[in-house]
Amino acid sequence: MPQVSEENRLKILFLPAWYPSEVNPVGGVFVKEQAKRASLYKVVELMRKLRCLAK
Repeated sequence: MPQVSEENRLKILFLPAWYPSEVNPVGGVFVKEQAKRASLYKVVELMRKLRCLAK
């Protein structure tokens, strides 16, 4: 694979509905793994929504 400069790398933003957490460590683990693998070749940002459980 040819070397690509950091500024020319494709950028990917993940906005998953599911992502591992302390409460559910296996929820959305596939998203975490996919983002990890994509980051080998692309610039990856991951944002997740945190739920407030307090009422």
